[in-house]
Amino acid sequence: MAIPEEEAYRRLAEAAKSLDARLVVDRAWVHYRVQAYPGFEVGLNLGDARTIFFVPEPDMDGNGWPERLRERLAAALTYLRRFPQAPRE
Repeated sequence: MAIPEEEAYRRLAEAAKSLDARLVVDRAWVHYRVQAYPGFEVGLNLGDARTIFFVPEPDMDGNGWPERLRERLAAALTYLRRFPQAPRE
């Protein structure tokens, strides 16, 4: 494992808050996975809109990881905003 799940959660939570204060990382859904590709399964909440997405290991810990992590979370935020349950701007 590149980094412990607790550290992954901290990085994810900080990056999520920097994008939108309403974007919440669900700590219960931050899990390291080895198969089929190493990385983290992550649960995100935006109001009542929820999703689970995957972050490859290099995007959590490696050269340039903060930018790549922010890009992945920004894409997930765009996706969540399309849900009918998502809060409106």
